[in-house]
Amino acid sequence: MIKEQGKANKKVSASPYNFDQEGSREDLAHMVIMHEYPLAMVDHVGFRRFVSGLQPNFKLVSRNTLKRDILKIYDYERQKSMAKIDNNGSRVAITTDLWTSSNKKRGFMVVTRHYINDSWILESQIMRFIYVPSPHTKEVLSTVLLECLLEWNVDRKLSTVTVDNCTTNDAMMRILLEKLEVSSLALAILDPRYKMKIMEYYYQQVYGRIRGSEEIEKIKKIFFDLLAEYGSENLDEEASCSQPPSSMEIVSHDFVQNRLRKFDSFVSNTTNKRNKKSESVVEEFDTYIKEGVLKRSEIFDILGWWNHNGLKYPTLQRLARDILAIPVTTVALESAFSTSGRLLSPHRSRLHPRTLEALMCAQSWLWSELKGSSSMPEDATIQNILEDFDDHEEEESGSMELAD
Repeated sequence: MIKEQGKANKKVSASPYNFDQEGSREDLAHMVIMHEYPLAMVDHVGFRRFVSGLQPNFKLVSRNTLKRDILKIYDYERQKSMAKIDNNGSRVAITTDLWTSSNKKRGFMVVTRHYINDSWILESQIMRFIYVPSPHTKEVLSTVLLECLLEWNVDRKLSTVTVDNCTTNDAMMRILLEKLEVSSLALAILDPRYKMKIMEYYYQQVYGRIRGSEEIEKIKKIFFDLLAEYGSENLDEEASCSQPPSSMEIVSHDFVQNRLRKFDSFVSNTTNKRNKKSESVVEEFDTYIKEGVLKRSEIFDILGWWNHNGLKYPTLQRLARDILAIPVTTVALESAFSTSGRLLSPHRSRLHPRTLEALMCAQSWLWSELKGSSSMPEDATIQNILEDFDDHEEEESGSMELAD
């Protein structure tokens, strides 16, 4: 503990404390990841002198040791991140795009996940930053993306996949959609400021009164089908939970008949429940629409509104939690690339793909955990410092490059 002795001379004295070498090594690796410091900084004379002055007992590690520490942090944070997705009840929206290094020799696919957690906070973090060898055909890209979704166990929790509007991505999505079922619908219905009113207004202007009404009915049909799917999912969960565990005992004819009678009863009950559930879902939607829209405001916490209205609209709330996590654009993705653009500069293009992915993903996870939000603060990186680099400093920063 440090105590100040006097304000005039500002001398301080330090009482004894237990120095933690391993903890300090981990802090150093966290610092490099979060602020994009070069791995070569551990070789810089000025930095070594600075650290020695702060704590002479700290044994500064080499670049390769620092890289191993970073990979350990990446593996640990990756397991935590995967567990969060598994334990979260909502679906996951995916954004993805391809980024090419400045020397045009390497391509990387960044895959970002978006979901609303149990506290109704939107979370967006990078899942993978994958090296994709050439050629970047639709077959290669779709295979890489599908393997990523399966690896992270989000293939069955997937709501949408958002990509940039280009021919390769369109072809990739056609292949991917053959293997994955993705539900989508108009987001405006779930905004209590608009509901069906905004479509009724614009569709009549665009299509005319008769054609506009027909298009609105089509959207309602899609919405009802999706809503019914959520209602049946809830019913299936209740039914599966009520089933007793199977037994390996030898059963008699009477026992089988008894089980079949119970099966007949189960079919009857679940059918009635499903019909009642379908009716209640329709009533729930009708109540939501008939209540009218809220006063339109630019400042509106839509996640908070659905969080507080779950008891009134339980099925709609479950649907809203998944739909509202879907990004309208790939802005979050481009934000990731603004970071990777520095990492993939000519001086850093020789970073091993695994090291590069560890830096990109771990940075996203660590900042999200620290700030409790979906994005990194603007001052999280050293962009301003990089802009002040002169040629000599840029050449020196290239010493961080680690060959494959």
